[in-house]
Amino acid sequence: MMDEWTLDPLIPDDVDLDIARITSELEEVTKNGVLSQKILTLQEIYSRCYEYLELAVCITWKDKKDPMGKQLDGKAEELMGRYKQIESEVKRECRQLADDEWSRLADSEELVSLRPVLSTWRLPSPGSHELEADGLHAWAELYGMASEQVKPRWKGKEVPLGEAVRLVYYSNDRPSRVEFFKEWTKEWEKVSHWCAKALNHISGFRISRGEDPIQSTYETNRITEQSVNDMWASVLERKEMFNEFLQHKLVLQGEKDLHWTDQFAPLPLETEFGTIPYEEAKILIGNLIGAFSEDAGRFVQHAFNHKWVDAAPSRHKVVSAFCAHFPNARQTRVMMSYEGDLQSVSVLAHELGHAYHYHLLEDHPMFLQDCPQAFTEIASTLFESILIEEAMKSASPMEKMHLLDQQISRDIGTILNSHVRHRFEEMLYENRRMGEVDARRMNTWMAEAQEHVFGPDMKTLDPTFWASLRHFYITRKPFGHFPYTVAHLLSTGIYHQLKEAEDKEQRLMAMLKDTASLTVEEFMQKHLISGCVWESALDRIQENIETFIALSTRQLKPNQ
Repeated sequence: MMDEWTLDPLIPDDVDLDIARITSELEEVTKNGVLSQKILTLQEIYSRCYEYLELAVCITWKDKKDPMGKQLDGKAEELMGRYKQIESEVKRECRQLADDEWSRLADSEELVSLRPVLSTWRLPSPGSHELEADGLHAWAELYGMASEQVKPRWKGKEVPLGEAVRLVYYSNDRPSRVEFFKEWTKEWEKVSHWCAKALNHISGFRISRGEDPIQSTYETNRITEQSVNDMWASVLERKEMFNEFLQHKLVLQGEKDLHWTDQFAPLPLETEFGTIPYEEAKILIGNLIGAFSEDAGRFVQHAFNHKWVDAAPSRHKVVSAFCAHFPNARQTRVMMSYEGDLQSVSVLAHELGHAYHYHLLEDHPMFLQDCPQAFTEIASTLFESILIEEAMKSASPMEKMHLLDQQISRDIGTILNSHVRHRFEEMLYENRRMGEVDARRMNTWMAEAQEHVFGPDMKTLDPTFWASLRHFYITRKPFGHFPYTVAHLLSTGIYHQLKEAEDKEQRLMAMLKDTASLTVEEFMQKHLISGCVWESALDRIQENIETFIALSTRQLKPNQ
């Protein structure tokens, strides 16, 4: 029997009363004449607002139709909107201070630990947060309603979205996968006008209040535009190695033309892993993570023992996996749908990596615990790398080939596929400033982005990918794709730098704790010794691709 979490300890006895109490405390903030105390009080209140959002996600993503979850989601969004409005007023006070007054305040004993966050508080703020619940986040709800109308059919039966995603991207039956892809895109085309409506208003809301989404996302992620541009340039210069990998897998399948659904498809070779029971997966993750870091291994076991994981597949769950953080309770919750394959083991390790990262940050002030996405994805992708790389050390040639395939497919997802998403979003915002754009144009931009990143070898594209990808409708994270690539390449460098180090556990903990306060550039300079981090990480990936091709070639020609 698979684990199912318990949320009871995280739900207040009287939610309405508790939210009313928090709202009242928020209203009192502006009446306090001491700016430093306002900031500290906001930080305490923010942790509670944050927990309500996380709780709402847990309930609604566990069961999309749970009425309690939908009600709580609305209340949590309204509460956070009010919090942001008060926070923007306090930020305005900060901007009004003279430079010497600000320096004295930010360097005071009370606030100096918050300096990495407070340094952004004097930047221009768009405001209008009180309208977000109805003017921004509501459009994500419209998308959710639209996606519920997507009902692809296969062999005469309706396929739930979770199963449909697995069939279109991860089925080892290529003819069926390619055929079902037609049904998948046809269904999303039917609701694309609603999806376009949601995206138009999500992007339009940000533009209308004077926000520059991509610049604000660079600032939020503590990275410069130049670093991101350098990263994408390095990726595009090396993209042929990924195409070589995909083309080689195509040969193994006896096919010629690369299809959009081939990116993450499993090898067309018999695996020695077979079905991996959930209890075995827990042991495997605990042992391999624990061999790399005893502290991380102990935490993983703690999460399993305390029912922090919900892994049972359900058609009621949202088609995704996530980790929710409850800073005041010093707990996390992980949700996924475990399917018994290597991909599922990897997803479970990924989400437990998030949980471990949150655990290491629990002693930091809340504003620092809520560190940017470019950093929060480091531990999760690192856990996946540890799982696969450590497992390869004792694997047979066939097992190693499947593990390499899993690893390189992850690389493609968080590097090339993320660049497609980023490039599409750039085109969306550039054109949205001139007026609304329809689904047809979005289809065109998505196809152009896919061709730009993957090149002409990708013969069949997915113009409706912008509609089917939920990430575009996560309203709190515009341009939330490049951070995955940044974190993935950083974690690749971290693993290969630490794997042979005698003090790797202490260094790993120090690195992850530093994500609370350093910029990406500072982090690379302090913790990663290679000249160009992006190139070094891509070199490691290329080594894996070359090893995979050599192994699979021998598998095809065992006598050579």
